[in-house]
Amino acid sequence: MKIIHVVLSLGKGGAEKLLVDVLPLYVEKGHDVSILQLSSIKESQEYIISVKKAGIKFFTLSNGSFRNVLLIKKLRTFFKKNHFDIIHVHLFPCVYWVALATLNMKSRSVLIFTEHSSQNRRNAKFYMRPIERFMYGRYDRIVAISEKIKEKLDQWLGLSEKIVLIPNGVNQSKFRNAKSYPPSFWYERMNLRADYYTILMVARFSPPKDHITVIEALEMLPSNYQLVFVGDGENQGAIRNLVAEKKLSNSVYFAGFRLDIPELMKSADLIVLSSLYEGLSGVTLEALASGTVFLGTDVAGIREVVPNRSFLFTKRDSLHLAQKIKEVTKNDSLRRKMISEGLDHVKNYSVASMVENHLTEYEQLLHMKNS
Repeated sequence: MKIIHVVLSLGKGGAEKLLVDVLPLYVEKGHDVSILQLSSIKESQEYIISVKKAGIKFFTLSNGSFRNVLLIKKLRTFFKKNHFDIIHVHLFPCVYWVALATLNMKSRSVLIFTEHSSQNRRNAKFYMRPIERFMYGRYDRIVAISEKIKEKLDQWLGLSEKIVLIPNGVNQSKFRNAKSYPPSFWYERMNLRADYYTILMVARFSPPKDHITVIEALEMLPSNYQLVFVGDGENQGAIRNLVAEKKLSNSVYFAGFRLDIPELMKSADLIVLSSLYEGLSGVTLEALASGTVFLGTDVAGIREVVPNRSFLFTKRDSLHLAQKIKEVTKNDSLRRKMISEGLDHVKNYSVASMVENHLTEYEQLLHMKNS
């Protein structure tokens, strides 16, 4: 099959990282795979190099805002010149632009949209419902990555016959078999103490991620705890200022965007994800697969993918998080139990199953379209 995935920009968000990790598997199965980004403004050169190396074709429509309605015309021209069996779309406003660009086109392409988020501002406005129903209704299939997202889509759109649940997966062996760095790594590379408890949070500095709660929790912990933030984003400056104001600069390291996430997760003492909400948290799955103990916020998109509530802390409750951190770092039997439960539970989120489910949908829809 000839398949193209349409994204805003091949940036450093969770949906984009998933594509970079998963699409090479489609190529290995003999499919012709491409990525089309609406704009280059937030692209990651590391990701672009990675997908091209895997044999994935890469296209860019513009270098301006991906909210520009003129992109609809550019998309229409692109799809008229380039036929694809499957056009798989991700994120807003891609969902709108592709829906409009393909109106009345004499094409046999199957249109699929994956909903990655459990919340957006559009479904809080009643007058948006008919617009949303029309836009989403243009797609042959709507993929929800979690039960919560599927439930919300069913209620909001009334298009239950088009919505299918396909949870995201994780390359478990990549994280489980990663080599940990020696303890000296934290001092030699990040000027942190090699003998302290190292807490790792992998997340962009942008909503809905909640770095503030983790910083406030660190304030309440003994002095032999240190924190590493991995990621970049527009809110990083404000978070750096907060760390400086709280005189925690010697205990917090900003590692930026990195490609050695499996090794970092394997090397940390504890992985934390503080967030206000998630679609289906890939970082949570990666953390569980790494064999390092994990704590995440008790919110949609995290609570659904952890084994039980012992892995959760209350949203925006830094005291609760600090208590949980002390509990899991001081209690070896609890740590071993949580690690074992995590490794067993994450087996339910196989990237191979995810790929097979997508390919099954592609083939069935393509057959229906052409019959």
